[in-house]
Amino acid sequence: MPNIFKTNDRVYAFIDILVGLLIFSLGFATILSLNNWVVQAKVQAENYMEAINIASSTMDEIINEYKNKEFTGDFADILNLNDRYGKYERIIVMTKDAPNLWLISVKLEWIERGEPREYLLESLLYVNE
Repeated sequence: MPNIFKTNDRVYAFIDILVGLLIFSLGFATILSLNNWVVQAKVQAENYMEAINIASSTMDEIINEYKNKEFTGDFADILNLNDRYGKYERIIVMTKDAPNLWLISVKLEWIERGEPREYLLESLLYVNE
């Protein structure tokens, strides 16, 4: 049977295969790196969403406590509160902003991938004294 490929043709075919594999490998590596970035962004978004939910529910609890008249009138029990809420450190600070206004600050801090992150929610509460 006659050999239809010359030696030079075999070399070019081998080089074509190597170049194709190189291009495929670069494309595959790019897709894998993008996937890793997407997963990290998803985790960061979930952490911020959980912090927002915790801060909002804490603010709702404080406001409901006032509306239900279950407080002593001076918020002495929650003026400055630091506690842990899962992986988050929750800091509640209440200061009198004006004669009938309280500034409520709910701050959540956590460590994400070795870097500190925080979320701050502030609100004014009018109190009839």
